[in-house]
Amino acid sequence: MTAWQRLHAATRELVTSAPIKTRLTEAFCRHLLYVDVAELPVTVRLDFTQLCADLQNVSPLKGETAAHATIRKMSPAEAHGFALRIVDLWVAADARERQKPARRRPAAKISPTVRVESNVVPLFLRTP
Repeated sequence: MTAWQRLHAATRELVTSAPIKTRLTEAFCRHLLYVDVAELPVTVRLDFTQLCADLQNVSPLKGETAAHATIRKMSPAEAHGFALRIVDLWVAADARERQKPARRRPAAKISPTVRVESNVVPLFLRTP
């Protein structure tokens, strides 16, 4: 998946019916952790890097990750703020993605000859 696709998938995680902390955990742990920052537009790299650092700043308990610990200690309002930051990052990356020129596929080559694979000749082509 590209960085844009991962940001999009994370944004989609945020709109499920699960509690906000669960949605944030899923968005970060399933998608954002795997974003290659170099693939992101330069304009959002610093914000993305800061978001990732902010979501992993609490020391984890045994058996959990720093992200799980950080999100566990958040209030629902703080989790909502992080969700908004993720959506804002996706919107900015999406705007840059849409500015790229469309990739054109090479035109299909049309063969000037028609190959007949069998000896069957349609009746209208037969001569009497």
